[in-house]
Amino acid sequence: MHILQGGDRFSFPYGAIMLVFYFPLSFVAASLNFIVQNEMLFSIAFGLSNLMADLAIFFILKLCLNENSNNNIYFYWLSPLVVYISYWLGHLDLVPIALLTASFVMIKYFKPLLAGVFIGLALSSKLSMVLAVPFVFIYFYVNRRLNKFLPSFCFGLVFTFSVFQGLVFLSEGFRVMFFENPQIEKFYLLTANLGLGLKVYLTPLVFLLLLYGIWRLKRINFEMLLSATGISFFVAVLMTPAQVSWYLWAIPFFIVIYRSGDLAGILSYWAFSFLVVSFHVIYSPGVEVPLFGLDLNGLDMISSHFISPHVQSLWITLITASGLVLVLRMFREGIKNNDYFFLNRAPLVIGISGDSGSGKDTLSCSLAKIFGEHSVVHLTGDDYHIWDRKAPMWSALTHLNPHANNLFELITDLNDLIRRKSVVCRQYDHQTGQFTKPELRKPNDIIIASGLHILYPTGMREKLDVGIFLDIDEDLRCYWKIKRDTLERKHTIDKVLTSMEKRQPDAEKYVHPQAYRADIVFTLSPANKNHLADDFSFGDFPLRLKVLLRRGYFYGRLQKIFLGISGFYLDAKFIGDTGELYLLAEGNIVGKDIELAAYSLVPHLEELLDLSPKWEDGMLGLMQLITLLQIDESLRHRI
Repeated sequence: MHILQGGDRFSFPYGAIMLVFYFPLSFVAASLNFIVQNEMLFSIAFGLSNLMADLAIFFILKLCLNENSNNNIYFYWLSPLVVYISYWLGHLDLVPIALLTASFVMIKYFKPLLAGVFIGLALSSKLSMVLAVPFVFIYFYVNRRLNKFLPSFCFGLVFTFSVFQGLVFLSEGFRVMFFENPQIEKFYLLTANLGLGLKVYLTPLVFLLLLYGIWRLKRINFEMLLSATGISFFVAVLMTPAQVSWYLWAIPFFIVIYRSGDLAGILSYWAFSFLVVSFHVIYSPGVEVPLFGLDLNGLDMISSHFISPHVQSLWITLITASGLVLVLRMFREGIKNNDYFFLNRAPLVIGISGDSGSGKDTLSCSLAKIFGEHSVVHLTGDDYHIWDRKAPMWSALTHLNPHANNLFELITDLNDLIRRKSVVCRQYDHQTGQFTKPELRKPNDIIIASGLHILYPTGMREKLDVGIFLDIDEDLRCYWKIKRDTLERKHTIDKVLTSMEKRQPDAEKYVHPQAYRADIVFTLSPANKNHLADDFSFGDFPLRLKVLLRRGYFYGRLQKIFLGISGFYLDAKFIGDTGELYLLAEGNIVGKDIELAAYSLVPHLEELLDLSPKWEDGMLGLMQLITLLQIDESLRHRI
């Protein structure tokens, strides 16, 4: 109606949510103005509404920040940009920013439907927030553990946007005000002329390249999502003659990502803020502040008369340069130094070696339970035996002899998976002793390679992020092997014992020395050997775990967190001057305690795990945790 009656088509170029948000206090101000005749009431109403949105962002940011970086929130709260833009100039962008940041909190806490609703509300208040949507879509799509959330997110977004904007878009006046806003044209001003009337729009080009770069990462975590979104908003600001309110868009993302707190970072942030505010105070049309009797109208005309366009351009150059510094810091803090950035360069590779019946498959499966099978590809050494069980060569060789296994093919397949290439390999069926039909194994974020010779070839060891050797107490290993081979593989006890005796020389020659090449050596033994009954009744019994760590700098944190658990003992001691460390653990511990320890010790690896990781009880669960801590150490030292 306003447009049809000849009103300014750009008087309120926002979505319906903005009207809903600002209407209550504006209505109160209008009612009071009818009584007291003071138009300042409208400014106060808008200011109080902005303050509500500002407080909402403050508390939303607290939910995004961890305890160690909560002081960063005052960068936002005390930001000259926020004060100048929202309270001096009275711009309204705090509302869509609050809704957008609320959406990201919902994403962080795995509430995809609410995330879609909030981002739909953000779009319904200001369509520019659409810059964040492709990054959220990529985040859900490329993370296998989050794929199932994408439909809920899309439904929440589309439904909410349709409800709040569907009917409004039927209004011709709103369509004119919304789509013919001259601010949209700013995205197309920076161009490269190709001739013949053709141009390349550089701002959309950079945005699309940024999207492609994030897509190519294949797997991103929440911090990388925040960084990419914040950088995209910075691009929109720095590559356009941006309206001053646009500078607010990227601030919450920078605050959440920036954790280091170093002086250079603080100075770069405040320098950027000062340059932007001072530029717009001098060059933008002035405003009145009746409460303080301040009138800056005409200041832009005065500054244009005394300051040359050359100086003005230099000032813009400084703003752009300081903004690019913040962009580089966001990239460094949120992407380049992120554990997932290294995982995108190469998958995480875990190698598990040990004698037959030492529990390699058990540990492999337990690790897959915390990472999620959707993120793991398995390579099993038994699949690379050269001959099946009926081949006559087994009368001269045993499986424990490297020459009876195609280790070259194993290394080749591992290299291909690391390079994100699929491999085709057969599977050895232990019940029949035959090889199955070759099957396709696709690359994944985590490779678990387990077998008798995983740490034997130099070419194999060099590819591992974490090498594990299972040096199980011999009596316990025999117990487990007899249990497995008689119950699962249907062998007789006599046949198992004969096979073990035949393999012992090769085990001592080829398998046991691999313990010296491992990052972690797990030694399990029964807490009481009387539990190993002669009749092999296979009952469960308490175990004692000894762990040799060659790069285990985390042992102090591990000891401290388990100190208060009743009935569980964990001790550590160094071995001479080698820097190696022994951990000794015994007693009762449940998976819930191990889960709490994991999230306390390595919270930044939470997104590496499954949504509902399965932490085992007892020593197997402790082995899961120690392996995860060693992974953390390895990722920190990747080049």
